[in-house]
Amino acid sequence: MQENKTEKKHSGLAAFFIYRPVFTIMISVSLMFLGLMGYKSMGVSMYPSMDIPATVVQTVLAGASPEEIETSISKYIEEGVNEISGVDEIHSYNMESVSVIFVKFDMDKNPDVGIQEVRDKIEQVKSKFPDGTDPSVVLKLDMDASAILNVVVTGNRDIIELTELAKKKVKEVIENTSGVGSVSIVGGRQREVHVTINPLKLYSLQIPITSVTSALAQQNFEIPGGKVEQNHNSYSLRILGRIPSVDDFKNIFIATKNGVPIKLSDVADVEDSGEYEQQSALLDGVRCVTLEVKKQSGSNTLKVIDGVKEKIKVIEKTLPPDMKIAIMSDQSGSIRASVHTVLEHLFLGAFLAGIMVLVFMGSLRSTLISFLAIPISIVGSFLFMNMRGFTLNNITLLGLTIAVGIVIDDAIVMLENIYRHMEKYNKKPINAAVDGAKEITATIIATTLSILVIFLPLAYMGGMVGRILSSYGWTVVFAIALSGIVALTLTPMLCSKLLVKADKRSRVDKIVHIINMSLVKRYIPILNWSIHHKTIKVIL
Repeated sequence: MQENKTEKKHSGLAAFFIYRPVFTIMISVSLMFLGLMGYKSMGVSMYPSMDIPATVVQTVLAGASPEEIETSISKYIEEGVNEISGVDEIHSYNMESVSVIFVKFDMDKNPDVGIQEVRDKIEQVKSKFPDGTDPSVVLKLDMDASAILNVVVTGNRDIIELTELAKKKVKEVIENTSGVGSVSIVGGRQREVHVTINPLKLYSLQIPITSVTSALAQQNFEIPGGKVEQNHNSYSLRILGRIPSVDDFKNIFIATKNGVPIKLSDVADVEDSGEYEQQSALLDGVRCVTLEVKKQSGSNTLKVIDGVKEKIKVIEKTLPPDMKIAIMSDQSGSIRASVHTVLEHLFLGAFLAGIMVLVFMGSLRSTLISFLAIPISIVGSFLFMNMRGFTLNNITLLGLTIAVGIVIDDAIVMLENIYRHMEKYNKKPINAAVDGAKEITATIIATTLSILVIFLPLAYMGGMVGRILSSYGWTVVFAIALSGIVALTLTPMLCSKLLVKADKRSRVDKIVHIINMSLVKRYIPILNWSIHHKTIKVIL
């Protein structure tokens, strides 16, 4: 007889956890703890990171017309790239001096593999490009490539000098911030030495223009000079041939005529100036330099922005008194507001779900038992979301918000069946938990799987829509799967410890039960009418 009791005691999946309450609680606590660790490790952004299966190839040939760009550069790149498997579309845009080719891959093509194949093809065809063509730049289209922060530098000084100071004192410091991918200067003007050739003087001296360009190249360089060994020591040498000042440019020898050396100043004007202005930036009508800060792909947007702001506080102390730094186009505010709104809806939904359970179940203990499925399932989901590389964004948090109303269902079904065994068959809570859980285990599994099959296809959906909704589908799947596990482990164990019969309810439970019964009294007549008027009910 004792043997049969022992067998019954340990039979069933739920019974294993009912008779091991400490083990069951520790599993739930560990899941919550790991979920919180995953939450702290996750990045925060507005939308999920997406790999767009496309790339842009940019090639520059200074001074070339659009027709020449098309026939001498774009044509060869298109022919080479077209041989790559998985290429869906190729579009070329030929402008003066610039060839831009947009390559779109099939959705199932790995973008990184495709980009590498494009680079390999360009290496094969670049020998056909005209002399003077700059190396082609292959850019990956990335949602994270947009600027997350604009830093504006102003000062009461020339724009060239302001650009130089912004580059040295601001840009290079911000680039060292953790998570920063790149910092681009917009509206600045870099320093340049302009050499303006007088064609009449060149013609009169019979000096070709190539003599001037070669002289500038050969007399303004810095190269390794080999090694010198002395007394068992080796020294590296460099030939320092950089021209230190603008006046020294004027003294460059470009040719010799009748034994007379000709200097650059004899045929050209040399000016310490800046690059030709193609763009400008204004702040309140005053010229400024804008630094566009871009983050590394997959990094925490808020953490990067906060890190840049901390660096700016340090930079401001090192700048001259007339220079000021202002932050513009800060994405952190909109991201925080958006994430805060979704989190607010998440907590509000959980609270309202708990209120509804309390009203209709009429018991604080029953509400607590079923309500625990929400935080465990939601917080535990962060662990698996972090393992999948997801970020906290509008899409993933929306998935959790949707899951709040679903994850509590399994726990309610389990609790109701256990409570039925306790009240109807007059069983002790622990026996009711074992028998009721064993009876309903298959139903809980079936219910969980029936919901999973709805959201799981979203995780594997293809196309651009699939890339956006994949994290949404996985997030809901994680939460629902955990809710099923909680309903089969923690819920029956808590029922065996916390449930009490109706006659032992607290005063608060009795008040809630009265409200519950008033709702039931209104519901029963409606149900009775629906049963006896089936045809009318179906039509309605």
